[in-house]
Amino acid sequence: WANDNVMLPPVLTKTGKFDASGSRQFLAPFDALKSDMVREVNILAPVRSGKTLIADVSAPWAIVNDNASILWVFQSDTLAKSHAELRAMPTMKSVPAIQAIMPADRHKDRGQEIVFASGLPFIICGPAIGNLQSRGFKWVICDEPWLYQPGIMGQAKARLGDFVRSANSKFLAISQGGVEDDDWDIQFKSGELNEWSIRCMSCGHLM
Repeated sequence: WANDNVMLPPVLTKTGKFDASGSRQFLAPFDALKSDMVREVNILAPVRSGKTLIADVSAPWAIVNDNASILWVFQSDTLAKSHAELRAMPTMKSVPAIQAIMPADRHKDRGQEIVFASGLPFIICGPAIGNLQSRGFKWVICDEPWLYQPGIMGQAKARLGDFVRSANSKFLAISQGGVEDDDWDIQFKSGELNEWSIRCMSCGHLM
């Protein structure tokens, strides 16, 4: 779907039409995110490994294919504003089906928030507690939660509300490693663990 619909903005290393052929480690997270049997996806990976790109691509997919309202929480307001302006919003608006539901009222298309013509909100914000105590969302994305203050990730997850009870919520957390037994470490270890690796073409050793 992303290969046919998503164009990546020029701020990224790889721009233009999205293509995962050189990043096969993305495929299992994408499969989990679109599965009706999976409620939470946690991705632990090094810096500059494409973690946030998974969210960049999954967010428009969720709006188009899962009729999802989305709350995306970054580690700071500054990073949230920058990511919205340079990556998330241009990526979102590159999708033809998203273009078709953009609001006619320009006041509903803000720098870090869009209220689509369908009524679905898409919001990117920092981790301030005031940002996390409003309406419910079908999808919640937490970006680098190892940097959140204790309890913030739980507040973000609580925004899933009624969607958890109806078993159609989706929670995505993407981060590098944090501190043992912090909120992110506990969240990451709470589900089934899968480790992506590659086999050396010379010796056959998995790395």
